[in-house]
Amino acid sequence: MSEEKPELISPLGSALKFGLAMGILLIIYLYFTTRKTIDDNHSLAGNYNILNLLMVLVPIVLAILEHRKKFAGRPMRLTEGLGTGVITVFIGGAISSLFLFIYYISNADVMAALERISLQENPGQPQSILEAGNFKKAILACLSIYMITFMVGFILSLISSLFLFKRKA
Repeated sequence: MSEEKPELISPLGSALKFGLAMGILLIIYLYFTTRKTIDDNHSLAGNYNILNLLMVLVPIVLAILEHRKKFAGRPMRLTEGLGTGVITVFIGGAISSLFLFIYYISNADVMAALERISLQENPGQPQSILEAGNFKKAILACLSIYMITFMVGFILSLISSLFLFKRKA
């Protein structure tokens, strides 16, 4: 017996739309968080709160729901929902990290303030980190924020996919 292969439905449209929305939300959040960090003189560490989780979760769920509508009666597999969520967070995280990198590089006072705060909180930092230029520090900061966003987004995509995928009747 030969089984018919279901046609592939690309999640790119849904993921792109909601990934852009996630990127814009994260840009706004990261901008104000960075300003508050500098004003309050404390580090960005530990700023991953419920608001940030919602800014990642809501676009993922909306992207999966929109993608699920394209299946017209055919069940959506778990991997299709997971793929939609992962692409969404990949796009949103990349956009926000790119903005943050440009923001850090173009504002020397921001980098100086973040370095001062980091030195106050971590006086035993390795000398190589202290001697790194603003460009390297901005890259490290943006990559670490991107990786955290991507890991959290992957987990949220998996959980969302488990709740939102359609099972066969």
